[in-house]
Amino acid sequence: MLAAGAGVFPLAAAAQSLEFYAGAQVANQYVSQGLIFNEEISPLLYLEAAYGGFYAGVYNIPTEQNITLADNESGVYLGYRGQAGQVSYDASVYYYLFDDPF
Repeated sequence: MLAAGAGVFPLAAAAQSLEFYAGAQVANQYVSQGLIFNEEISPLLYLEAAYGGFYAGVYNIPTEQNITLADNESGVYLGYRGQAGQVSYDASVYYYLFDDPF
């Protein structure tokens, strides 16, 4: 029984592959925690790489200088997505960066 189980794990590991995603999202406003970061059309662009539940990505979205003192918000993020039975979960960490308008 142990020998049969040991043979399954290498096959599962070999079946995983590195995947890349790119996308865009358009919103008529960018509002976060009650603050309006942009009152204009806000296109969010992102690139992401994923492998075996783990993922990492970068994104960019325009902002207004009156709130952020910057023209753009960019960021990087890392995380893990998985499923336990019928429950899906996603744990991630984001690092936000605002460009310097000067």
